[in-house]
Amino acid sequence: MLRKLMLRLTVKDGERAFLLRNGRFERVLGPGRHRLFDPLGGFVAELHQVVRTEYPAERFAVLKAARPDLAAEMFEAVETKADETAIVSLDGRPSYLVAPWQTRVFWKVVTKVEVERIDIAHDLKVAQRHLAMIARERNTLVAETVIENHEAGLLCVEGRLVERLAAGRHAYWIAGRRVEVKRLDLRPQAVEITAQEMLTKHRISLRVTLTALRRIVDPERVGQEETAATRFAPQHREADGGQPAPPAAEGARVDRAAGGEGRPYRPSRRRRAGPRCAAQQARAPEGERDGMTRRVAAKVAALRTTMPFNIQWLFRFNVHLTVRSVREGRRRHWWNSS
Repeated sequence: MLRKLMLRLTVKDGERAFLLRNGRFERVLGPGRHRLFDPLGGFVAELHQVVRTEYPAERFAVLKAARPDLAAEMFEAVETKADETAIVSLDGRPSYLVAPWQTRVFWKVVTKVEVERIDIAHDLKVAQRHLAMIARERNTLVAETVIENHEAGLLCVEGRLVERLAAGRHAYWIAGRRVEVKRLDLRPQAVEITAQEMLTKHRISLRVTLTALRRIVDPERVGQEETAATRFAPQHREADGGQPAPPAAEGARVDRAAGGEGRPYRPSRRRRAGPRCAAQQARAPEGERDGMTRRVAAKVAALRTTMPFNIQWLFRFNVHLTVRSVREGRRRHWWNSS
C-alpha cells in the first residue's frame, strides 16, 4: 500500500528529470534516487539526456514563460535574424549550423555551448575558418565550387556580375539570395562545319569544310553578354502574355511551323545538284567568295553573328576541290588552305 503512495525515480549522471504535477511544471530533479509522496497519482517525471543534445524550441518557450530564471540557467537559446547564420559548437566541436530565422535550444548543464554569429548580408564569401567548421554534405546554406587553372570563374549574384574568380576553391552563402558561378574554358576550342558540296556556274563540284578555333580572351564581357542575352532574349509569345516577335521584313521568308515563330528560313542541307544550283549560284549577291553558294555563306555568317564579339576567331578553311571535266574525262584534285 505504501508503494502505491510513493513515486520512485532514478536519474543518471547525464540526465535530468522534469517533474510535472497534473501536466504543469513543478521542478527539476538532478542525478540520484528520488522518492516522492504522491497519494493522488498526479506526478509525472520526464527524463531528458543533457550531454550534447538539443531541446525542443516549443517546450523551451513554455518553460521560459513559466520559469525564465531556470530556462536561462539550464539552456542556451540560439535565435538568428533574416541576414544571419550561427555556428554552434558543443564542447569546442562545431556541431550545428543555424539558418536565418531559426530558433534552436541546447542543454548547457554539463556541455559547454559556444555560438558564433555570421552576418551574411555583408560577408558573401565563406571564410576558410568557417568552411572547415561546416559539414559540406547536403548543406543548403553554402554553395561551393572549384575553378581549374584553365578556367575563369564569374560570380553572379541575383543575375548581376560581381567579380571574376581565380583558380581554386570558393564557397558562398546562398541563404536568401541566388548565387551562380559560371565557369568558362579559356583553352582554344574547335568548331567544325561538316563538308558541304555545291556546283559553281561552270559546273565544277566544290566541297568545303569549315573549321573555326575560338578562344575566350575577355571572360567578364562574355558573362555580361550572356546575362543580357538570357534576360532580354526575344522569347516572349502572345500566349504567354509577353510581347510578340517583331514582324519579318517584306518579301522575307519566315518559318511558321509550330514553335518556330520568328525563325529565319534556313534551306535544307540536301539540295539536288544540277543546273538549278548553278542558277542560284549565279544569282548570289556581290561580295561573296567565288565558288561558294548562298547556303554555305549563310552558315558562315550565322556562325560569326552568334558568337560574342570578344572571342577571337582563327579561321582555317580546308577546301577540297574536285574538278570534273566532262569533255576530257579526267579528274584532278587540289588542296588549298589559307
